[in-house]
Amino acid sequence: MKSEERIIELLAECLKKTDQLLDRMDRTDKSVEIMSRALAEDGIKFNQMNEKFNEMNEKFNEMNQRFDERNQRFEEKFTQMNSKFDTMNEKFDIMNQDIKIMLGELISLSKRVSVIEEN
Repeated sequence: MKSEERIIELLAECLKKTDQLLDRMDRTDKSVEIMSRALAEDGIKFNQMNEKFNEMNEKFNEMNQRFDERNQRFEEKFTQMNSKFDTMNEKFDIMNQDIKIMLGELISLSKRVSVIEEN
């Protein structure tokens, strides 16, 4: 009878350990389920944030394109203005040369007039 009692004790231990294992498996399943939900929620949040980022990136690209267009127009106008300034500077140089020639002629004329007046 002792061996039968021992077998019963071993079976009871085996059942107890099996119950513990099943409890652990249930807890693990619950943990996996919780983690799966959390990962799914994180995935949804990530997708939402990614959507917002893509929208912001699109707006940034639009603004950057507008900036480039305006910058190009500014550079064109700046180049035109520089060209106009160069033209004006050339005209001023020509005028300065003409004024120098005229002043030289006036001085020469003035000297001749003063020589004539002295005589």
